[in-house]
Formats: sequence, structure tokens, C-alpha cells
Amino acid sequence: MSRFGNIEIYRPQNSLWHMFADMDRLFDRQTYAYDEGEAQATPAYTPRANIEETKDAFLVFLDVPGVKKEDLKIDVHGRNLSLSGERKQASETESQGLRRFECQTGRFSRSFSLPEGVDASRVEATLSDGVLKVVVPKSEEVKPRSIAVK
Repeated sequence: MSRFGNIEIYRPQNSLWHMFADMDRLFDRQTYAYDEGEAQATPAYTPRANIEETKDAFLVFLDVPGVKKEDLKIDVHGRNLSLSGERKQASETESQGLRRFECQTGRFSRSFSLPEGVDASRVEATLSDGVLKVVVPKSEEVKPRSIAVK
């Protein structure tokens, strides 16, 4: 709506733009989670993941820039792969000027259901350039084999 003197003029396109702006604000807003034992809400940090399947294994790539390998935990329980850790805020420094923090920090946890036929005893993980790579090998009985004809 717009104001013309004391009369408000209805313009449907303005209502539509306000709805789009509200939706943008909704999706731009950070989700909040409560840390254990803390009463205040902290921004939830959820790293993005890519998953690939090769003939020998399933590969899980997790973007965790700024996370140290000591702050990561990887568990396999049955057919469930759990990745958790914490991205900590940079140490406090005395600053004379403006400081703005846009990087999300906090604890995170991601879980993935593994298909039948994986060998959980041989799971390996490496951290390089802020990307955690988890290799979940397939068991020998599910790998395709070629049979020679005699």
C-alpha cells in the first residue's frame, strides 16, 4: 500500500513483493539450537555433504573449513554413519575497529544411513584443505566380479 495524502491506495503488486521479502528473510534467518547445559541459543552449524558411490566404496565429503581433526568424531553403529564435531570461533583479539562475524560456529552432527553390504571395520577418514573425506568400503560379497568362462 502507498500513501497519498490521508488516503491509502491498494496496489496488489506491493503485497506480492512484501510476501517475497518475507520469504527471503525467513530463509536467510539462521536456525538456532540449544547447546547442552546452556540457556542461550547459539547458531546451529550444519556442514554441507556430498556422497558418491564407486565400484569399491561409498565416499562422503563434508565441508568443514576451520575445523581441526581433534574436534571431529566419526562413529559407525550398524548401518549408521555419524559425523560430529565443533567449529570454534577465532580467538578473541583486541581490535580498535569494526569487527563483523559471518562464519557460523558451533557444534554439528550429521548422520547417514549406509546400505547393506558395507565393511564398517575398514572405514577411513582424512581431512585436507577443510574437506573431510570418509571412505566406507563395500564388502567383498557385494562387489561385482567377472567370471571367466572355461
